[in-house]
Amino acid sequence: MGGKQVRYLSGYRNVINKAIELNKAGIPTELAIETSGHAAFKENYFLDDGAYVIAKILMLLPKLKKEGTTLAQLIGKLQQPLETQEIRFKINAENYHHYGEQVIIDMTAFVQKQAGFEIDPENEEGIRVNVAGPFGQGWFLLRMSLHEPLLVLQIENDEPNGVHKTIQALAEFFEAYAQLDTAKLTGLLV
Repeated sequence: MGGKQVRYLSGYRNVINKAIELNKAGIPTELAIETSGHAAFKENYFLDDGAYVIAKILMLLPKLKKEGTTLAQLIGKLQQPLETQEIRFKINAENYHHYGEQVIIDMTAFVQKQAGFEIDPENEEGIRVNVAGPFGQGWFLLRMSLHEPLLVLQIENDEPNGVHKTIQALAEFFEAYAQLDTAKLTGLLV
């Protein structure tokens, strides 16, 4: 719809700081938003303010009505993935950050041997992998949680059963890590 997405680190403060940085570099950036829903507008000094976002949406409704459209129709034009899944692996190791980072490093070697997986070089955290061929058409990201002893696996796919096929391919890899709680992953394999 005319916008350009810039992927960046997770965390609403991170995306806000990136938007400020882009504006200073002369790249107009009006909105910083994280997948969790935190949103901040340049015109509101990049404050993470949900009430402001709702007010902006409410002020848009009369304009849309006058144009004979609805908010649902407006956002219905945005492409959504067919399938999404997030799995949060609790890390039970004492030095959980080091353990999680090692899992990510090991994932890199695993991905390089897997046909249909390709590391995305345009990534700021963890490992982001594009999937194709037998795994459908999509991607997954494995990263450390910002605040908890967790590894977070996010998967999106545009083909039916693509997420499940990706999970099946990753299951054996994760089972090798005794200090990861893989119960949620195992539950998805049924």
